[in-house]
Amino acid sequence: MMTPLLTLLTAGCQTVTPGNVVLAVSATAPEESRYSVIRGGRYWPSPNVDHYDIPTTEQRAVWARSVTEGEAADESITFAGLDGQPVNVDIGVAYIVAPTDEAIVGLAKKYGPRLDQVIDGRVRDSVRNALNLCAGVYSVEQLYGEKKGALMECVRDKVHGEYEANGLLVERLTLNSEIRLPPKVAAAMEARITASAEADQVRREVEKVRAQGEKEVAAAQASSEALRLSAEAEAAADRLRSEAITPTTLRLKELEVQAAYAAKWDGKLPVTTLGGGVPLLDLRLGE
Repeated sequence: MMTPLLTLLTAGCQTVTPGNVVLAVSATAPEESRYSVIRGGRYWPSPNVDHYDIPTTEQRAVWARSVTEGEAADESITFAGLDGQPVNVDIGVAYIVAPTDEAIVGLAKKYGPRLDQVIDGRVRDSVRNALNLCAGVYSVEQLYGEKKGALMECVRDKVHGEYEANGLLVERLTLNSEIRLPPKVAAAMEARITASAEADQVRREVEKVRAQGEKEVAAAQASSEALRLSAEAEAAADRLRSEAITPTTLRLKELEVQAAYAAKWDGKLPVTTLGGGVPLLDLRLGE
């Protein structure tokens, strides 16, 4: 059974929750021993010591226009590109505190013990500054299009490099919205995109007509070539037939006719009204 004294002592103690350490900051201790890190177990609050929970797992913050993500206010970030046109985005940041006690104490000494205030204050300012620096070499159209990835990589590298040495590791930066453009810029870009799409459609139709025309020309050429070859072949055949008609071929034809006539003869001579047989005619052509 717990004694009254033990009950009194344990009633006010606090527990270090899993996934956190506790940073203790003494208001009365010398500077070199003012900060300490409590890992696991329980601790007792003191009127001269402030305690701050420090998460040891990756955390995430979102700075968004919508009040349903992040804080109940517009925290989106506006920056400008090469042409000076302002653009607006929602940004997410994933971060983790370096695991050693030395890094945690160093982070608190450098930026203060309230990690949430560091992230939403100083780190957010660093992200906005990096966005302006990294976007300064790209036009609005490039930022809206093919250079978004390069922009975010540049920003992440700058922010990570700024805080890594002080115990805060910025792991990832994410673009949590489309890049919002000024209305006039968006309308002009939309008009150019539409005009480009229409021009592409016209080019495709022209190519289709050209291809169809080339197909028809090729077909006509093939048909003409076929007619030419057919005419040449017929002329060549006529020439061969003409060259083949010689006295010899005519005599052979004559003999073929006589043979055919003889094959049909019944052995009787033709009879006229005057009687008597009529000799076979000599069908040979003059030689």
